[in-house]
Amino acid sequence: MRGPERAWSDPNKAAIAVRKLKEILGLNEKGEVTVGWGADTDNAIELISSLFRFSEGVPANIRYETAHRAVIEARKADALELSAVAARISEKQADYVRKPFIPYVLLTSLSLRARDRLPRVHLDGASISFARSAPRRFKMPDRVRRGTLHHGPPPSAYWSAWIKVKSRDAFSAGVRALQTVDLLRGIWNFRINHGTWRISMGAGDAPFNKILLGPIHTLHHSNGRPADDLIWWEPDYVQPLSPFDVDQHLVSLKRFEAQVRRGLKNSPHGGVLRDAILRYVRALDERDHSTSFLRLWSLLEDLTATSNADHSTTVRRATFLSPDPEFHRLAFDQLRRWRNRIVHEGESAQEAERMINEVKSYAEALFLLLLRHGARFKDLSEFGKFLDSPTAPTDIRRRQSHLRLALTIRR
Repeated sequence: MRGPERAWSDPNKAAIAVRKLKEILGLNEKGEVTVGWGADTDNAIELISSLFRFSEGVPANIRYETAHRAVIEARKADALELSAVAARISEKQADYVRKPFIPYVLLTSLSLRARDRLPRVHLDGASISFARSAPRRFKMPDRVRRGTLHHGPPPSAYWSAWIKVKSRDAFSAGVRALQTVDLLRGIWNFRINHGTWRISMGAGDAPFNKILLGPIHTLHHSNGRPADDLIWWEPDYVQPLSPFDVDQHLVSLKRFEAQVRRGLKNSPHGGVLRDAILRYVRALDERDHSTSFLRLWSLLEDLTATSNADHSTTVRRATFLSPDPEFHRLAFDQLRRWRNRIVHEGESAQEAERMINEVKSYAEALFLLLLRHGARFKDLSEFGKFLDSPTAPTDIRRRQSHLRLALTIRR
């Protein structure tokens, strides 16, 4: 059994969380844990689940559930100490990873169409299949058949998609399947969106993405029966979009998909790239364009490694690839000012669509640079420092001369 120092990424922080739980969780005369079930309790348990060194195969929802149960059991035993919590989490984690993998299928729909059946996609250890309508073996839960889970008319022209995954528990299977289809949507939407400038002409509240998820996602066993009655739905769904015709784009979509997949597999920054794609597609799914802009801005800060830096650094690094950096730094500073108005004043300006176009173009360029040349950088911080490089050719050559001199001296 691992000791506290090895079980926790930061034993001191974990001890503070356990100490807080000892203050707010009590025991009644029946041996039941008394509450205390407020923000402090949830925050402390979340902190414990984030600090414990779980195995990689344990998903986030199971980590929280495991930490929660370990804390309650330790309190019932009147042994709410760091070592006791660690021991119980370790036992429950071992029980979980001994569970067999079970096949599940998530059924959803996508705002696309094609003349012929689309090829199956194998991605992230899952498979995604497409058809004009769902196979008959899928049986819908009663709540879906009643049609009360979303507002607005259901999509009648969307294609069905079903994602096959294997997981030790049903909920984690659904989460993983949704992430996989979002990853594919992110790749395809990136290719469709890249280099485009949208002018809505009266449809300003429509999402930027062309390929969206339908409103309902249901989890099934491989024989089509509903699995644990698990259903996910899109709370912001209003009405279906016109499906995107992938026929004339399929070759370029698959070519770009192959390029990204190679990057995810071979790049030392595969995790960063994967996270960027998911954040990109989910930001541009938003109908609220102010929210979409802020989510893209957050992605841009992370790609430039400036989340904790001053805004001038974000501006400088984000515009490194611009053909006219001096001009674009002035223009980008206007974006920064507009972002601050949204955050600090709650302003939602009519020019949101134009602002999204601009910040999207910077984020896309940086993503492609990291995708194609990421092997040159040991981490995202080093990539950010590269973006601080001079932009004038004469300055770059002078920097190059200085580095050659330094190399000569240090040999």
